Amino acid sequence: ASVCTAEELESGVVVIELGASGTGLCAVADGEICHQSALAFGAQELTEDLARGLGLAVAAAEPVKRAHACALAWLVDEREEVTLPRGGTSVSRRRLSALCAPLLDGLLAAVATRVASLDLGRTGSPTCVLTGGGAALAGLVEHAEIVLGMPTRLGRQRALGGAADGGGGLEHVA
Repeated sequence: ASVCTAEELESGVVVIELGASGTGLCAVADGEICHQSALAFGAQELTEDLARGLGLAVAAAEPVKRAHACALAWLVDEREEVTLPRGGTSVSRRRLSALCAPLLDGLLAAVATRVASLDLGRTGSPTCVLTGGGAALAGLVEHAEIVLGMPTRLGRQRALGGAADGGGGLEHVA
């Protein structure tokens, strides 16, 4: 509820929380939770794939992912280069981003399969809200819109009545 609008909760919403070690999925229709599940995929797996693909240590791949990876490689200018933290070598940002595609395609396809079995559109047009640290990946909103076929946005935590004051960043959203 802290990342959804009242309209979304009534008309149908899918909240995807992309954390480091896992992905949580919650669907709400008519103001009621109609589905909850977890997927064994987290943003850390994406970092590990980038590390293997770029020949970097996982610790070095994380800041590269955050600063330069894009969920949809075709959104990236093919001439853009990224200097890697190992010896000043560079790689095309499009190639770096293309390394993300297989895992993200799989994740979003798994979400789409679960959402397809739900009747979210019975009271309106459902939306998708992305939260968690992994949701900050450039192009992920657009990728989710394409695969899920629904409007998608980043969720920003807002205070709920009686809730303790939180940090408000994507990494603090539950």
